[in-house]
Amino acid sequence: MVLLSAVFVVGVYLDGWAHNNDKVDQSFFTPWHAFFYGGFAVVALTLVGAVLLNRSRGYTLADAIPSGYRTSLAGLFVFAAGGVGDLASHTAFGIEEDIEALFSPTHLLLGVGLALIVTGPLRAGWNGKEQAISWRRLAPALLSFSLFLSVLTFFLFFCHPVTQVVAGRFHRPYNNDIGIVAGMLGLVVISGLLTGAALFVLRRWHYLPFGMLTLLWGLNTLGMTIIDYEHRDQPWLGGALIGAAILCDLLLVWLRPATDRPDRLRLFAFLAPVLLTGSYFAALMATEGTSWSIHLWSGAVVLTGIVGLLLSYLIAPPGIPIDDGMMYHPIIPSSAVDPLQTMENAGRSRALLAKLMLNGDVADRPVVVQAGRGNNGGGGLVAARHLLNWGAWVQLLLTHRPEEYAGVAAHQLSILQAMDAPLAWAEEG
Repeated sequence: MVLLSAVFVVGVYLDGWAHNNDKVDQSFFTPWHAFFYGGFAVVALTLVGAVLLNRSRGYTLADAIPSGYRTSLAGLFVFAAGGVGDLASHTAFGIEEDIEALFSPTHLLLGVGLALIVTGPLRAGWNGKEQAISWRRLAPALLSFSLFLSVLTFFLFFCHPVTQVVAGRFHRPYNNDIGIVAGMLGLVVISGLLTGAALFVLRRWHYLPFGMLTLLWGLNTLGMTIIDYEHRDQPWLGGALIGAAILCDLLLVWLRPATDRPDRLRLFAFLAPVLLTGSYFAALMATEGTSWSIHLWSGAVVLTGIVGLLLSYLIAPPGIPIDDGMMYHPIIPSSAVDPLQTMENAGRSRALLAKLMLNGDVADRPVVVQAGRGNNGGGGLVAARHLLNWGAWVQLLLTHRPEEYAGVAAHQLSILQAMDAPLAWAEEG
């Protein structure tokens, strides 16, 4: 499905290229539209066909829709409505010219539908319960996310540094005050979008295998380089951003940023856009040159880093301090203390202690958790869940059969069973 979605997005970029190079006339029926809408038809038939096939096997309609693709089905209707509206608009008012195509209401509706459709594999991967984090598991989800980014940057074509050659010496619109402000905003928006995407992925999967960030950013940058290829230096600018993505991949390996290591996450969130913007200006100076002073271009580099740093606080906000007065207030009865929350806090503390004992990195590390039926055992089950979510290979050893657990410990065990965590108990030896 993700490969069909890729063909679909290639269609919108092909149509954009045709608009930018005067390959369209006043007709709606063009080869570029045929490829674009043909991609939609293939994706729609595949998705609807999968649902009908599952229905024929006896599944209910709700269960027949593959995980993560319910929103994609809704996107089919949104896109179809946009297509009908686009045909009516072109017939009544003609073909949009230049930047009009990016703000046309029917085109924006098509973009929303396209985004909903191509993110199906991302939602499926997000909802997955596999423990291992690998290229095989994450590639479809991150390719889907890269396609989503490509839809966004397609509609931000007017401010992308590669397509507009922001601050280029021979691109005079960026030489006056208004142009400088527009260029700064473009650099902040695009670098913030790419950095925010990386932080969003790290919040779910905690770490990425080497090369994943290059996939996430690189395909998008390649598309933006090709869609409006008018300047001989544009491949160098796009190549510089792809090179920065590779450097950021190495930065991920070195720092291992994660939401439970906020200092490293914030450092990465600052350095990644600095590398992106700095690489862009390095390539620009090596080719066309820049009309911006050192104060402007260096300020742009730092500004994008600050925006990335601020974004990290949305992904990993600071903890809320406990009100000591409330914690120790003598009139609060013991019945007001939630045992489930108490167990959750204790279990997370144990998981953090285990992580500390493993030098702060549990990804792909084998961990055995033994848990009984009492509150301490329940805390161990909570710790096992956190370790699983952090990427550890966890084996659970229970002192009794699962059906013999009760209360809050049984509740924690049911969560692990829903995650398909490997279980063994005493009778199994």
